[in-house]
Amino acid sequence: MSGDGDVTAAAAVRAGTPGPRAAAARVVSRPVRVATVVAAWSTVLAVHLVAAWPAYGPVWTDDEIGVLANARFLAGRGALELAHQSYYPGWSVLLVPVWWVTSDPVQVYRAAVLVSALCGAGLMAPLTLLARRVGLGLVPATLVAGAVAVMPNGVTYSTTALTENFLALCTAVVAVCGLRYVRRRSVGSAVALGATAGWTFVVHGRMAALVAMTVVWMLVEGLRRRRAGWVGAGVAVAVTAAGYALHRWVSGTLYSDTSRESLAVDNLLGGTPSTLVQVAAGHLWYASVAWVLLAALGLVLVVDRVVRETRRRRPDVGWWALGAVLGTAAISVLTMASVRAAGENRLDVPSYGRYLEPLLAVLACLGLALVVRRAAPARLVVASALVIAAVASLAYVPWITRVADPSAWWAPINVPGLLGLVGAGLSPLAWTAASAVTLVAGALLLAARRSPAARVAWAAGFAAYGVCASAAALTGVLWDFNRAQGVEPGLMVPIRALAGEPLSYDSAGADWTSQNSFQYWTADTDVDVFDSDDGTAPTDLVIARADWPAGVARGAELVATSDRDEALWVLPGALADDLAARGALVPEDPTAPLQGFGATAEAVGGAPGGVVPAGGTDLVVRLSNTGASPWQPLGAFPDPTGAVRLVAWWTRADGTVEPQFGELRGTVLPGATADVRIELRPPADAVGDVAVTLVQEGVGELTPPGEPLLVLPTAAG
Repeated sequence: MSGDGDVTAAAAVRAGTPGPRAAAARVVSRPVRVATVVAAWSTVLAVHLVAAWPAYGPVWTDDEIGVLANARFLAGRGALELAHQSYYPGWSVLLVPVWWVTSDPVQVYRAAVLVSALCGAGLMAPLTLLARRVGLGLVPATLVAGAVAVMPNGVTYSTTALTENFLALCTAVVAVCGLRYVRRRSVGSAVALGATAGWTFVVHGRMAALVAMTVVWMLVEGLRRRRAGWVGAGVAVAVTAAGYALHRWVSGTLYSDTSRESLAVDNLLGGTPSTLVQVAAGHLWYASVAWVLLAALGLVLVVDRVVRETRRRRPDVGWWALGAVLGTAAISVLTMASVRAAGENRLDVPSYGRYLEPLLAVLACLGLALVVRRAAPARLVVASALVIAAVASLAYVPWITRVADPSAWWAPINVPGLLGLVGAGLSPLAWTAASAVTLVAGALLLAARRSPAARVAWAAGFAAYGVCASAAALTGVLWDFNRAQGVEPGLMVPIRALAGEPLSYDSAGADWTSQNSFQYWTADTDVDVFDSDDGTAPTDLVIARADWPAGVARGAELVATSDRDEALWVLPGALADDLAARGALVPEDPTAPLQGFGATAEAVGGAPGGVVPAGGTDLVVRLSNTGASPWQPLGAFPDPTGAVRLVAWWTRADGTVEPQFGELRGTVLPGATADVRIELRPPADAVGDVAVTLVQEGVGELTPPGEPLLVLPTAAG
């Protein structure tokens, strides 16, 4: 993170030779510069907002619900009872106002994702300042920052309420403050650096290395008789300590176990020599490939700065930056090596890029700034970055494509920079292609090194690649994945139908994802968590497992089932008697034909103007049970007979019909309403309208012949 570019520009001006900024100012008129900056910002903002638009509910029941629950507690809305690992509160502080405006779980989540997307786009601001610090004018600096900000590395996180975009923004601000301190070693600059570095730890504890290196740097400055150094170190320690105290208080209130740090330390020590080598190679490969060589270029620049500082025997900003990068990488490598050693075969474990991304974005910005500067980058710098990528690819790709479990998967949020090329991660060819793209791009940059125009064209190609890769990541992986995972539990339909009844959750036999999910989606209801292995239910209505021996022993009856190992039970008493009288209990024989069927249906999504697009759509149908019997979802019982399913009938040219099905996710009680998604994909020879209705598996259509619930026309193809 060198400030030498500014020194070079200033020297050029003093010598009467126009520097890069002055030359750019004369060539490009002010209106064009303003229009370019506005267009760059608008493009980046549009990309991130488009990514965020489809958000509905938390996809990650630990990472997202943890920070949302922190914000709810800090907003004074009460504490949820969560399980598993706690999350640091820095990002949650920014989300507190959301809970003051609304407590609706869908609206809270959408607002949080919107703020995340704004942070992802806002990364442009500190990156622009960073690029200007190393010698670029406003327009090229803005374009460099914009090219970095539209990469899938950050756009991925604009689809979620995760901490990551805010953490990347904070980390880039720290980098700017570090260079500002180099230019002006004042108390104010030191305070800004110490405070922002400490705050990154409050946002996520994995930034401990950045905080530690900041404190060390400031202490060294203090020993050099600079009062600013002592002040900066003190501020960094104070902010970190205060943030950690806040974290302990919040996590101690929301979680039964606050031992996240001790578990994290244990994970650092659990790797084996072989898993350490595998994961280190995977991390180096990810850092090289995910940013198409630019992060490697930035790292080489930092190392070059370190070498010059070492020769002068005066460690400074270079050592600070290198220590932060290597320290953060060490935390990630050691942690993932432990996970790998424990037998986890997820594909994202060895190439886990999530922990590195905030610093990789800064390095990539420095690398791209080097590419577009008027002065040609040194051959050794570009060649060194290319060698890093080549060695990492040769060490990692043949191994991972050989040992990868075909049934394994990877969490998209952990490898965001690879989603555009590698997608779901299951094709060895895609892994090789990702390396090939980086190596070819590096070779082209090496060949174009002496031509400013060719380097600008290379940078433009990188920006175009970023937009295309983000589009591929969104349409090929993220939107479908998030839509499938980011839904409320199937039991929420019957729970809403019984709103007002006291409810509790039995954690016996449950996984933490289930507990956290129900705590979030029932946040406006006081849902007590208990363990039936240790005590009795505090309410008559209980969320428990589909097989609940403790409840059955007390005479519990089944109210509702779902598409997961979760069910709604009622213990003997007045509520059970009332539900039985209303026909709102699961019948003794769920395979029997429904009695007193009645339903209404409305297309509420996927059919603009009530017309199915020619190529098909994911239709959302709002179903209301107006009859006397509950509808059970497919898969709730071993025998599928009796399950209620949504069906769309397509008429083909030969007069036959083709069915397509959509499934209930939970029991729909009489009087309840549920939204059901069904994939409508018209056969090639489909004719006429599509008819949508309900069928009972093994029994037949529930509506009279020729009287479907919905008839939707199809647009001409």
